[in-house]
Amino acid sequence: MTLKAFAAAATAALLTYSAAPGVASAAEIKAIVAGGITPVVTALTAEFERTSGHKLVFTFVSGPVVQREIEKGTPFDVAISQPEVIESLIKSGKVAAGSRADIARTGVGLSVRAGAPKPDISSVDAFRQTLLKAKSIAHSKEGASGVYFMGLLDRLGIAAEVKPKLIGAPAGPGGLVSPVLKGEAEMVVGTASAIMEEGVALVGPIPNELQHWTTFTAGIATASTDAVAAQALVRFLTAPGAIAAIKAKGMEPLGR
Repeated sequence: MTLKAFAAAATAALLTYSAAPGVASAAEIKAIVAGGITPVVTALTAEFERTSGHKLVFTFVSGPVVQREIEKGTPFDVAISQPEVIESLIKSGKVAAGSRADIARTGVGLSVRAGAPKPDISSVDAFRQTLLKAKSIAHSKEGASGVYFMGLLDRLGIAAEVKPKLIGAPAGPGGLVSPVLKGEAEMVVGTASAIMEEGVALVGPIPNELQHWTTFTAGIATASTDAVAAQALVRFLTAPGAIAAIKAKGMEPLGR
């Protein structure tokens, strides 16, 4: 089933659902969301709940952990993670194939505590020297950006010097920047959208030669208790009205 066909089926279900006597239109939508797109989702939650009447209940985890949560039986209506995670969930029958929709993508950046001097990351060598000089660096403990960063240290030939200074940070709202805010880490390297929180300052994206883009894709559970409401959330996140919020969080919208 294509996305267009899935949407048509959801619309048909909505008409039946709305016509049924005594059935309330509001639903509780359970979403398991990758940490990198958390700022966008949380920024749009109030508007979605106000305009749709639905209630959102989130579980925020690192991208790869989304699949782990679902496979262990955590109930969900919508999953948002990297495309390969959603594809794997489609193959296992946990997510409806026609429901897949790309929301946004973002690169890797570096942030420091607000008011602190901003290090030079304008070139590959400058970025390399900044990492070598840093006393402590926070990164995603299990997320896609953390996996990429660890591999990048090997590519730059500085893994032995830098890895002892790394501090793994959790997913979820504010989790990635928490070591910086607590004074435990001098800087944080991670998904740009997740390191633009209050109290930290984005120095910028890492050099283009080293850049890694992460796409965030939504999918609807085959066992969703309300696929119509779940479809409404996915449509909201990929609609033109979400573009401003997506860009404000350092991401590039991909919805059509």
